[in-house]
Amino acid sequence: MYGRILLVEDDPSIREVATLGLRAAGFEVVTAADGVAGLDRFRADAPDLVLLDIMLPRLDGLDVCRAIRKESTTPIVMLTARGDTIDIVVGLEAGADDYLRKPFEMAELVARVRAALRRRGRGGGGDLPARLELGPVTIDVAGRTVARDGREIPLTRTEFDLLVELAHRPGQVFARELSYTPRLRPTAPSTTPHMLSHRAPLVLVSGELLLELEEINEVAHRASACRA
Repeated sequence: MYGRILLVEDDPSIREVATLGLRAAGFEVVTAADGVAGLDRFRADAPDLVLLDIMLPRLDGLDVCRAIRKESTTPIVMLTARGDTIDIVVGLEAGADDYLRKPFEMAELVARVRAALRRRGRGGGGDLPARLELGPVTIDVAGRTVARDGREIPLTRTEFDLLVELAHRPGQVFARELSYTPRLRPTAPSTTPHMLSHRAPLVLVSGELLLELEEINEVAHRASACRA
């Protein structure tokens, strides 16, 4: 297990899907359905990270976040259906380390969790080197930059986190939902004229070829360096 995650979410469907995805990614997950129960579970279970919905019954997520911050530096990632910047700012000022808007994709949730754990030195799946190299692609993990053949490629924060998630364990098998995402977009072999392998879709970001994904079976992929 890569760490214990406390998920405080009142929507049972989101709670179930997120729990299954996080467990598939190697995390232990404990859950709570309201703010009061969330605080109780935090104190009882000593999680490595808290995923915290803002809109909670009994005690809202902002109050839970402030209470946790008074007694712990455990990373907190806020989950919010609100789109207003002010709500995100208030959450960060309350002590949250990051936020994720709902609805979210499982790949993004896992990447955000791992990134928050790494920033706090709590692992999240293995320590990362300062630099990753896969064929012509170089990833400066500390500087959060990516280059192909020496030319820097602009990525959003989410794109960078997802790319690192795939690239830092080349050869490891990933669940299909962790590798297929609109942000790191694999192209189908049948629609890619410059494919070098008929077995491997290509990971493209902003039109740049970064990784190949070998399809192990209908539910899993394995990332490797691109050869083009």
